[in-house]
Amino acid sequence: MEANPFSAIERAMDSQKTTYRPAARRALTALRRGGNLFAAVCRKQTPAVLEKVLFFGGMAAVVLGCWMIYRPLGPLVGGAAAVWLGMLISVERNEPRS
Repeated sequence: MEANPFSAIERAMDSQKTTYRPAARRALTALRRGGNLFAAVCRKQTPAVLEKVLFFGGMAAVVLGCWMIYRPLGPLVGGAAAVWLGMLISVERNEPRS
């Protein structure tokens, strides 16, 4: 018989398989690893998302308050806020990146 060229790799892999993990434990480990990755992404992205939610929520509260006090004032303040926000976005896009 011919010698298998991959026998050294197979022996190395067999020597590393000292413990047997049941399928349930492997699934739990994979779920835990996925949860940790998800938590890391949330910690990285949440401050930016929270900042935007608070900003737009605050603007909506101001517009709603103006609308509740005097009905025609709500759309006027909302339109002014939209124009102001559009100007901020265009200025930010035009700034050179460093």
